[in-house]
Amino acid sequence: QMFGLNPRSIQEIEESLAKPDCSVDDLLKCSGVTSQFRNGNPNLVMFLSTEKNAKRIFEIIHTNPNRATQKAVLALFQTSNTSLHRLFADNLIIAEYAVSILDHPSERGNFGVGIISRIISRAFDLWPDDVGEVFRISKTIYKSLISHMDNVCIFHSVQDMITDSHKG
Repeated sequence: QMFGLNPRSIQEIEESLAKPDCSVDDLLKCSGVTSQFRNGNPNLVMFLSTEKNAKRIFEIIHTNPNRATQKAVLALFQTSNTSLHRLFADNLIIAEYAVSILDHPSERGNFGVGIISRIISRAFDLWPDDVGEVFRISKTIYKSLISHMDNVCIFHSVQDMITDSHKG
């Protein structure tokens, strides 16, 4: 039952995924969702990696005031499963959408910005060439990052990217 192998939590997730109206919000309420994601449950990973659901994840980061929900989303990005990070290297629309959140202030302040910057930094650390290419072809990502350079989270993320990609 350790490490997300609890049959009840697996069944709960599979039953949620089987519903035609299953949502990211529903899955985040399931016990063991983080463990199942970490363990690479193929149905869960595929569901969360679709463009619509990935956008919802970033929307939750930006707008949801519930601390437990925020922690559940953040936990997905803190596992050894990097499939959600990989979306920054593979999907221009998702990368632009996530960064565009910076342009829409939230009453949540820097919390969402901090999460987004950490996600971008990890994706860039893992796949610098691929993420760099997505940033290069985007017409909005650099503009958003530059216009929010006064935010310490963004400044440090960009500084790390420059340092890593232009050593010396």
